Amino acid sequence: MKCPLCSEEVRPYERHCAACRTDCGFPNVRAAEQDDEKQALADRVADAERQADKNGSAPMLAKLRVAANRSRAVRVRSVDEVYALVKSDNELMGSFYDLKGAGLLRPSATKMEASRQSAEPLVFPGYFEKIQFAALTLDDKALFSYGNCAMIFQEAKIANRATVFEENCVFFCQRRDIGPARPTIPTGYRATWDRREDLVVAKIGPRVGPGTVESDLPSILLSSGSDPSRDEFVEVHIYDRLHRSAVDYVVVRPKRPGDKALVRQMKADLGEDRV
Repeated sequence: MKCPLCSEEVRPYERHCAACRTDCGFPNVRAAEQDDEKQALADRVADAERQADKNGSAPMLAKLRVAANRSRAVRVRSVDEVYALVKSDNELMGSFYDLKGAGLLRPSATKMEASRQSAEPLVFPGYFEKIQFAALTLDDKALFSYGNCAMIFQEAKIANRATVFEENCVFFCQRRDIGPARPTIPTGYRATWDRREDLVVAKIGPRVGPGTVESDLPSILLSSGSDPSRDEFVEVHIYDRLHRSAVDYVVVRPKRPGDKALVRQMKADLGEDRV
């Protein structure tokens, strides 16, 4: 794109113009706003709608769209990590790469970690270090295999810098044999936050049938599998760090005796109605 102020070329991974430092928008949002991305997603939505017309599930698909439009972003971490964020107005939650770069995190020596560090640079070329991950939820459902404290974010604090993606980006790349030898991410699998309902309709619309009832929708959108590769969810990508003000409320599943003390303290810091 061209800088709107000085007309210099701004590269896809750059947020600021290198010449005049004008803020040119979040790279993940700009990527989702590309015409080819929007058209490919529109084609998928049209396919889902045609299928719904054929099998008689169009009314439920319409309800799915309405529900997806009010979906929230949820992120699960340990109660200790969440408490570290919410206890102080000075704390920020950084990305995995923030912590790694500061020498505060040892990456695990696993296949999943190796896959992650090869997939994320392909999905977010040049800015993967800035991305934080969450999932879409229609209620308080969350992937508690990642921790015991779910943070539900305030839409106003993330909407301008968040995008949605078909699934866990690591498994997305693995299932499509995307890697260094075949680095192109197919179009139509991401959307801006304010068009997240289109991605939801495109992805799970084909699973909505005549027997689906409205109460099924939260579990169709997000559910835990027997291992991470079998989790079902729409992934949320949030650009840059998170402040405690971005957290609307938390849902805690205490595991240790000390967790209950942290819950009491979080209630004091956030308010009784937010924990």
